[in-house]
Amino acid sequence: MEPIGEYMDKVISYLKGIREKDEMVTDGIRKLKSCEDKIIRFRTDMREKQQEQRELLENEREEARKKGFEVEQLQEQLRRLTEHHEQDENELRQIASDINNQMGSLKSAWISEKEDFEATRKTLDETIKRKISVMTPSNRQD
Repeated sequence: MEPIGEYMDKVISYLKGIREKDEMVTDGIRKLKSCEDKIIRFRTDMREKQQEQRELLENEREEARKKGFEVEQLQEQLRRLTEHHEQDENELRQIASDINNQMGSLKSAWISEKEDFEATRKTLDETIKRKISVMTPSNRQD
C-alpha cells in the first residue's frame, strides 16, 4: 500500500482536476446560457421584424386596394364625363345646325323682303315719275 501522504496527494490532485473540470463545465454552461440568451434575443428580434414586415405588407396591400378602388371610381367618373362630353358635343352640333338653318331661313326671308321692298320701291318710283310727267309744265294748264 501506498503511504497515506501520497494517497492524499493523489486525492488532492484528483480533486483539483475535478474542480478545474467543474469550472470548465460551469464556464461552458455559462457560455451556453449566454448563447441561448443571444439566440432567444435574435429570435425575438426576428419575430418582431417579421411582424413589422407583415404589418407593413398588410398596410401596403390595403393602400393598394384603396388606390385600386379610387382608380375604379376615377375611371367610372371619366367614362361618365366622356359620355356627357359626347352628349354635349352632339347637342352643340345640333344647336349649331339649328342656328345655321334659322340663319338660312332668316336670310331667305330677308332677301325675299328686300326683293319685295325693291319691287315696291320700283313701283312707287314709276308711279312718282308718271305723276311728275303728268305734272310737267307742258302738260299743265294754269
